[in-house]
Amino acid sequence: MSIYHRMNSPPVRKIAIRAAFILFGLSLSLVAGEIGIRLIFSNSIASSNPADKQIVSIAQALPRATYHKPGEQFVYFGNPGALKEFEIAGRWNAQGFNDKDYSFHKASNTFRIVVLGDSYVEALQVPMERSFHKVLERSLNQRIKNKNFEVISFGASGNGPRKNLQCLEKLGMKYGPDLVIMMFLEGNDVRDDNVALQVLHRRQKDKLEKLSPTLYRPTLYQPGGQVPHLLRYSRLFGFLAQSSLNLKYKRQRKELTPEDQIPLDQFIYSTQYDQIWKRAWQNTLSYVRQAEELVVSGKSDFILVEIDEVFRLIDHGEIPIFDNPAMKKYSWDFDRPRKIIKEFCRDNQIRLLDLEPFFADENSRSKTPLHYAYDGHWNEKGHELAAETIFNYLKEQTLLQ
Repeated sequence: MSIYHRMNSPPVRKIAIRAAFILFGLSLSLVAGEIGIRLIFSNSIASSNPADKQIVSIAQALPRATYHKPGEQFVYFGNPGALKEFEIAGRWNAQGFNDKDYSFHKASNTFRIVVLGDSYVEALQVPMERSFHKVLERSLNQRIKNKNFEVISFGASGNGPRKNLQCLEKLGMKYGPDLVIMMFLEGNDVRDDNVALQVLHRRQKDKLEKLSPTLYRPTLYQPGGQVPHLLRYSRLFGFLAQSSLNLKYKRQRKELTPEDQIPLDQFIYSTQYDQIWKRAWQNTLSYVRQAEELVVSGKSDFILVEIDEVFRLIDHGEIPIFDNPAMKKYSWDFDRPRKIIKEFCRDNQIRLLDLEPFFADENSRSKTPLHYAYDGHWNEKGHELAAETIFNYLKEQTLLQ
């Protein structure tokens, strides 16, 4: 029998037909999977098209080597390994902060507000003119006509009350402020003020960064040179690749101790503080009190403003960190830091504005995101809400006289 007749014999034809149907079915399944992933996970990292969703590279983050260098221009994309959610160009002012330049001399009929804080005040995630302190400055000048208002920002990522106090002593008071606002973020300001906690945080971070360049999160899938060009734009392939990385990350995390699996900063919500945390709280509150005393001695007003914690705006179960089984080994009180701050301010007669209830109300009412989904800082809507809330508080407290 010839090769032609063998290839066209009934058994071979059946096999060929079955193979064709299998390939057709597989192709149809892949197409359906691609469409399904695009419809269901249109906003997720795993299904993002790399043409419009990218990961911040180390090279893009390197310009921060000129961090806070007076007069230096910069472009900020976020931290290396994170999803790129913004691209902000700016210039550090003459004092090395993300703000306009202001003269030490205060003109007559000018009311000056100095704002101290960490990355929320630094506000590199939005254009400088959209930061809450600049929105507040415009709002004051537009809505109160008998004075000229200047809101001067001294924000630097990683600053806590200790560094804020130092900045106030060395620079802030030179501007002759009529009002000083110190922003406080419970999530890391206490740790930022304590050397022992900083060392523990660095050690834990080093361990976790061996698992992933993004702290406390799995590595984000990014198509490399070995991936066929067509697959780079497949959201189904991206979803499967990200799922594989997630599983690998979870397996590796199981090898860590329960303490290492829980970010150090989360222990601020523990019902039982060890001596390191107790001392850290004592130091932090002492710095706030010293700052308030310095401002009041200069015949100015002082306000402590608590920044909202984004995880508290939604159900705890939706945040991956609260799904961590290691957390069940401890007792938690997620209101404890705010109770401490509230009691401290009451006992020391310090004005306190807590932004969290206002952010929670707006989040519940409008369902409009006030923070970047992955970076976590305020987006433009968040900055606008913070500015409006502070403005209303200043009016109610008659602090703009």
